[in-house]
Amino acid sequence: MNDTIKTGSIAGILGTIGDNLIHYPAYFMLGTTTTGHYISQLILPFQTITTPLLVIAELVHFIAGAVVGVLFFLLYKTFGFDYPYYKGLGLGITLWVVHIVVIPNMISPRPIVYRSPIEAIVDLMAHALYSLITAAYLAKVTSRKTV
Repeated sequence: MNDTIKTGSIAGILGTIGDNLIHYPAYFMLGTTTTGHYISQLILPFQTITTPLLVIAELVHFIAGAVVGVLFFLLYKTFGFDYPYYKGLGLGITLWVVHIVVIPNMISPRPIVYRSPIEAIVDLMAHALYSLITAAYLAKVTSRKTV
């Protein structure tokens, strides 16, 4: 049997890599912000986002991704391993809503916490990729049906 913390953490870290594979190209090509920028404003609001602050924020991003990966695994253990991609996308989209709607309205004002429409779309794609990678890893290591 797979260890919940280890397996979920690895899945979440791999998913976070996927999230960054969406965010950073968009940042360099479209000028959008990344989750690191978002988290930096949660950590130190209204501060200039420097490279060291962005690195710290990305470390927090990976830790949060690992924690959510454990949550994914616990949900799969509770509700079953069937249809992992659908369940993963459902959880990822739910987290996106929290990220776009709930958090900004709980802790405002912060300049980067609010997303522009293009940033919201990039964020949705990043959350979807995070969810699919996390679900794929969990399905693979648990040798479960992947429908």
